[in-house]
Amino acid sequence: MLSEENEIFKSISERSNKEIYSQCVIQLDEYRARKVMSELSNGFTQSFDGKMGHKPVESELRKLITEIYERVKSGNGIVLLKGISITEINEIELGERFLRLCSLMGKPVSQSVMGDTLGRVEDMTHIDPDARGYRNREELFMHTDQPDMVCMLCVRQAKHGGDSKFASAVALHEAIKQTRLDLLSALYTGYPYHRLNEHPPGASEITEHNVPVFSEYNGELSIRYLRFNMFAAAFARNEKVPPLLQKAVNYLDELATSHYFCWITSLEKGDILFFNNYLFLHSRTAFEDNEDPVKKRLMYRVWLACDNFRSIRSELAVHPEGAGGRGGITPQHGKRPRFDYDL
Repeated sequence: MLSEENEIFKSISERSNKEIYSQCVIQLDEYRARKVMSELSNGFTQSFDGKMGHKPVESELRKLITEIYERVKSGNGIVLLKGISITEINEIELGERFLRLCSLMGKPVSQSVMGDTLGRVEDMTHIDPDARGYRNREELFMHTDQPDMVCMLCVRQAKHGGDSKFASAVALHEAIKQTRLDLLSALYTGYPYHRLNEHPPGASEITEHNVPVFSEYNGELSIRYLRFNMFAAAFARNEKVPPLLQKAVNYLDELATSHYFCWITSLEKGDILFFNNYLFLHSRTAFEDNEDPVKKRLMYRVWLACDNFRSIRSELAVHPEGAGGRGGITPQHGKRPRFDYDL
C-alpha cells in the first residue's frame, strides 16, 4: 500500500492538479454555445490543418476548436467542455454534429472491427456477455486507447456510477522514477499485446513486437498501456509476464488509482471531454443503468488521428493501421468487439 504521508507523491500530485486538472475546463456561456451548435448544424466543414492559428478567426466554432486542439496537443493535454445544451437535439442529429465537431481537428478512425467512427459507449452485455470494455458496465482498468486524441460526449448519465477517471502519464513516470527507479526499465521494454480477436486477416493475433508502456521520441514522453491485452498475450503464449514487468505494472496501477494521481469527474449531459491519448491513462467506474432503455447511460466517442500531432515510436502499435497504430482498428464485416478468455 502507498504511504498516506508520502511527500514525493503529494508534491507531484499538487503540481498535476495545479497545471492540468484545475485548468482543463472551458465553460461556454449561453450565447457562445448557441453559436457553436448553430454553425455545426449548418454544416461548417473547414478542417483544422495546424496552420489556422495564423489566419483570421471567422467564427465561434473556429475559435473553440483552435483552443481545444492547441490545449490537447501542446498544453495540459485535456479539455472538459461545458455549457452546451443538447436537450432539444435528437440522438441521430446529435451524433452527426459531434462527429462533425471532432472531424475539424482530425480524421475519425475505426474504434473496433465494427468500423464505428462514432462509437456508442453503452452497456451491451444483455446481448453479448463478453462485449469489450466500452460495451459493458464493469469498472475498467486504467488504460490508453489507440488514436492521437479521444473525444467523449455525455448523452445520458447512468443511474449510479460511470464516473470518468484520469491519471497523468508524466506524473506517474516521475513518481516511479523517484520511488521505484528499478521498475522503469521493464516499463520501457514492455511486452507483446494480444489483439483480442480484432486482428485483420493475415495478421497475427499477438503483436510481433513488445509494446512499451513508457516511450520517448523527440524528447516527448508517451504512454501506451492495456493491461488485459498484455496478460492475454502471455496466457495465449503459455507463459507468464516477466516478474519485474508484473511488479512494475502492478505498481503503475496502484499509483494510477490512488488519490494522489487519480482525477475523477462525473460528466453531465452535454459535457464533452477531449484528451491526448499519449499523456493520460483513463478508465471509468462501474455503473448501474436505468431500467428504462431510453434513459440508459450513453456516451458518444470519437477516436481522432491528427496531422502533425506528435511523433511516436512504431512499437506503440497494437493494431497495424497507421503509424504507431494511430489509424484505429481494421473494420471486418460481421464481427463484433468481444473476447472470452478467462485469464
